[in-house]
Amino acid sequence: MKLNKLEDSFKQALYDLNLIVGRLIVLELFVENSKEIIDKDEKLGHPLVVTYLIFSDVTLKEDVNNKVSTGEYLLHRSNLSDEVNMILSREYLFQIAQAYEIVETFLYNQVSEFINSKNSLQLFIDQRSNVSSTKSIRKALKTFSDRKNNRHLLNIIRSNCDIYSEYERSNIYDLDFGQWYEMFSEVRHCITHSKMAMTPELKDSHDAFFKKHFRIKKYDDKEILYIERLEALTLFSRIADFVLLIHKAISKECFQIDVNLESIKPILKMINNKTADN
Repeated sequence: MKLNKLEDSFKQALYDLNLIVGRLIVLELFVENSKEIIDKDEKLGHPLVVTYLIFSDVTLKEDVNNKVSTGEYLLHRSNLSDEVNMILSREYLFQIAQAYEIVETFLYNQVSEFINSKNSLQLFIDQRSNVSSTKSIRKALKTFSDRKNNRHLLNIIRSNCDIYSEYERSNIYDLDFGQWYEMFSEVRHCITHSKMAMTPELKDSHDAFFKKHFRIKKYDDKEILYIERLEALTLFSRIADFVLLIHKAISKECFQIDVNLESIKPILKMINNKTADN
């Protein structure tokens, strides 16, 4: 039963990540096709798009006079490519932030099942806490004082799972997944709390990992976090790699189950079928 729960959270994480990647590719295809049509259509006037935000004072009577608008947003042929690239980058980044939430949920699910299956691991939880179920363990994990970037969850895995501790730094990418996850966390913070404006923490603390995926662009006189298609897809692949490593390590430690690419084929098939049905 517990193994099924580990597999369920693994399968859900992969399904959600796969859905994000598929929809991003669809978005890019439609946006790029539209851009190509605009480029070739000489009949389109200038500017290409004029729009603005309309709002009202809700304390006044609703009528035509109770309307005001912001300044115009203008799209010209001259800034079409830059705007399209920025729009796509913003959507990639929004979905990267969403992917972080998916991974965070996955980590809590996996670690909660891990602790529930290993009574000795209850020492990580305040002894006054109720640890009678994975739900209560999950709640207790949320009370840890040092939860920044989910370090408490990774510390538990790192300290108790031989596979993770062995391959966290020494792997086919020579990638330190611990530091990589810190970068991932700071990127999510930048996207959700800084409107993608570069933060000192992201710019200075994780420079090497940051440069593998992201760029910095000037936009409206600000330094903005920016990513392109190939870098975004590579990052989503690394996220899935990380998810598999965690699941592989915990499954081995809890149930002596060897998770590998062959063993997860049924799960991948189920994900493909579910995606096709949607």
